[in-house]
Amino acid sequence: MPKRGNLTIGLTFTILRIPTALNYLEPHTSVNSLKTFFKACILGLSLLGLSLAGLMNSAIAYAQAQTAAPSQQIIAPAAADAASASPSNMACQATLTTDDAPRFNVPQIGIPFACPTFTVVLKHTGRLPKAATGHNWVLVATQQVNAVTHDGSKAGANQNYIKPNDVRIIAFIPIVGRGETADVSFSTAHLLPNESYTFLSTVDGQSAVMRGVIRRF
Repeated sequence: MPKRGNLTIGLTFTILRIPTALNYLEPHTSVNSLKTFFKACILGLSLLGLSLAGLMNSAIAYAQAQTAAPSQQIIAPAAADAASASPSNMACQATLTTDDAPRFNVPQIGIPFACPTFTVVLKHTGRLPKAATGHNWVLVATQQVNAVTHDGSKAGANQNYIKPNDVRIIAFIPIVGRGETADVSFSTAHLLPNESYTFLSTVDGQSAVMRGVIRRF
């Protein structure tokens, strides 16, 4: 597209050449009619130049507005992300389901760093008696899994297969059976940055297959 300055110079040059043409035609008999015609042309070209200048100003203003728009739109998502990072807007809870099989419905639980406390809900949707297919939920450091499971097995069903007052256990949910729901809340300050954590059921025969990992983000 030609620049506005070049277009204005072109129009000005054309208009300035018209008087020269009028002087050339002056000796001729039909000069009056031609002068009238050229005067009308001068007026028309002047109006055209003003219209084109106005259109170009509008086009330049529109282009500048479109160029500035993307930098203004970048701010909004950043503000939205900052707001969503606050604990009040973040899911500091996970719901797990289990049934008559020795399994949790998820292999991992994500715990945001922004959550000072976290809640785990355990639902049993099975149909068989609790004594046969009950499950608990225990959270420990991964390196402590075998020792905690061994001591839980010795504690037995009356203690929910959890050694009483076991300081290695960060949080736990006692055994739940068909139709039951239980939950536990714990401080995430117990989850050290460089440590890995595992959740599992310590009920006899279940710990090897009924487990998952904690993921921080």
